Amino acid sequence: ATPTSFNAPGTKTITVSYGGKTTSYTVTVNSVNVNTTLTKITIKTKPTKLVYNVGETLDTTGLVLTATYSDGTVKDISSDYTVNPTTLNTSGAKTITVSYGGKTTSYTVTVNEIKVEKIEIVKLPQQLEYYVGDNFKSDGLTISIYNSNGSVETITSGYQLSIAEGSKLSSPGTIKVSVSYKSKTA
Repeated sequence: ATPTSFNAPGTKTITVSYGGKTTSYTVTVNSVNVNTTLTKITIKTKPTKLVYNVGETLDTTGLVLTATYSDGTVKDISSDYTVNPTTLNTSGAKTITVSYGGKTTSYTVTVNEIKVEKIEIVKLPQQLEYYVGDNFKSDGLTISIYNSNGSVETITSGYQLSIAEGSKLSSPGTIKVSVSYKSKTA
């Protein structure tokens, strides 16, 4: 077939030959509009993940933008854009700004606060027997914290006790000590 490339705008005749036979047809070659600019971007498809826990990193998997140009053409964009913020540090509805080619658009994600579901004592303090007049010590006390996002933390400080650390024990008998952390008690 001739011609094989189109270097100038206008009507071109294409000639096709096979087995000694020839036929032709015409095509129109448009000029490239070098003045075409990006006029706006919109979200065609939101990302798959729209709900997060505090501290998670934004996942844009599935995000597709539609770029509209001044000549009326549109193009789907699934990469080469930037998003802000990328780390979600506070709870609530958060606006994610998407930028491409100097234009911006946005979508909203929900960021849930991680809540303590329960606490559990996993290791008792080193000292469990005292004499009258001794000071209470919680050294060695370890608790596990079960969070709403499924994570489990183990801590040895940062909790509250029903008897203050270092309190003088003034009477004989058994004393129940409660451990509290973010409104959960063990």
